[in-house]
Amino acid sequence: MKAAIVMVLYAAALLCVGYLTYSLAPPGANAATALYISAGIGALMVLCAIATLARKVNRTVGMIGIHLGLVLPLLAAAGPIARLPGSMENAKRFNDAVAAQGVMVEPLTDENRDLPHPVAYQSVALGSTAALSLFAFGAILSHRSKTPKKDDAGE
Repeated sequence: MKAAIVMVLYAAALLCVGYLTYSLAPPGANAATALYISAGIGALMVLCAIATLARKVNRTVGMIGIHLGLVLPLLAAAGPIARLPGSMENAKRFNDAVAAQGVMVEPLTDENRDLPHPVAYQSVALGSTAALSLFAFGAILSHRSKTPKKDDAGE
C-alpha cells in the first residue's frame, strides 16, 4: 500500500516538473516534450500503483506492478542524466553570451539554433527529474510490502 502511494505521489510530482518546464520555456523552445514524457511516465506509474494494489487479488499482477514501479523511475532518471551535461553546456554558452552582451532575443528557428539561447530551464528540469526519479526509486524500494512466497500464499 505504501509503495503504491509513493508511486502516485511520484507521478504527480513528475507531472508538476513537466508542466513547470513547459510553462517556463522561452518562445520557440520545444518544451512540450517535457510535458508529454512526464505525463506518460506519470500515467505508467499510476498503472503500476493500481497493479501493486491488486497484489492481494492476483499475486502476478501485483509483482509486475511493484517491479515495473521500481524500474520506471530508474529509466526516467537515465535519460535526463544522459542529457544533463549537454544542456548545462548550452546554458553556460548562453550565460557567457549574456555576459558579453550578445544575447539572442528572437524566437528560435532552424537558422539561428546554433546561436546561444536560453536553456537553463531545461537543465533545471533534467536535474530535478533525475533527482526526483532516484528518490522515488529509493522510496518505493523501502516502502514495498513483503509479498508471501507462492507456497506460503496457498497457490
